[in-house]
Order: sequence, then structure tokens, then C-alpha cells
Amino acid sequence: MKNESYILSKVKKAEVPPYLYTRIMQGIKALEDKKVPFKWKLSWAVAAALLLLFNVISFTGEENRDANSQVQTSTENVYDNVVNDIYHD
Repeated sequence: MKNESYILSKVKKAEVPPYLYTRIMQGIKALEDKKVPFKWKLSWAVAAALLLLFNVISFTGEENRDANSQVQTSTENVYDNVVNDIYHD
């Protein structure tokens, strides 16, 4: 603890260039003034709509129900065919 207080006691106040705050605020304002192009907004909206449509179709499609039953059947078959030969040596 003494070491930390010693280090902090050695810290001196830095000299700040004039108008630094003004330049920082101008930089922030310049970033706020920039706007995203309409084409980018439109492309993101279309991509989101297509992704949502794909998800809805994939979850509500009839083929998906058949695929899920096939996966369930195949996993049941895997567990039915378990052989515990390692324990019968």
C-alpha cells in the first residue's frame, strides 16, 4: 500500500494544450453528423427480412417435421445398438 501511495505522489499534473476540449467536442459532433447511406439501411432491412422469412419457413415446413422424426429415430437406433463389450472381458 505504501508503494502505491508513493507512486501516486510522484504523478504531476499535465499541461493541456489550449482549445483541446473544443477540438474533442468538434470531433464528436463531426461523428454525430455523419449519416448512414439509404442503400445500407435498405440492404440491412432486406437481409433481416430474408433471414426472418427463412427461419419461419424452416421451422414451419412439413419437410422439417419429417426430418426431425428421422433424426429422432436414428438417435434411438444408436442407443439401442450399444454394446458393452468392454465390461464383459
